[in-house]
Amino acid sequence: HSEPGIGVRARVGAERLFVGRPDAADGADGPVRELAAAGKTVMVVTRDDEPVGLLAVADQARAPSRGVIEDLH
Repeated sequence: HSEPGIGVRARVGAERLFVGRPDAADGADGPVRELAAAGKTVMVVTRDDEPVGLLAVADQARAPSRGVIEDLH
């Protein structure tokens, strides 16, 4: 089921799965900080409350947007 702003939880067979905000799960602080510092949005994947992976996504600025973004900085 969905938890808005947190992530999603599901049960598959006997396993409990979670994909969502890293602060909603324990155990992956170091890699999460590194990926976030690189501008990525990070999601943690857990199985039965144990971290099993991270998903990191980022948007790539389109050529016309780069000038606007540079102006903002």
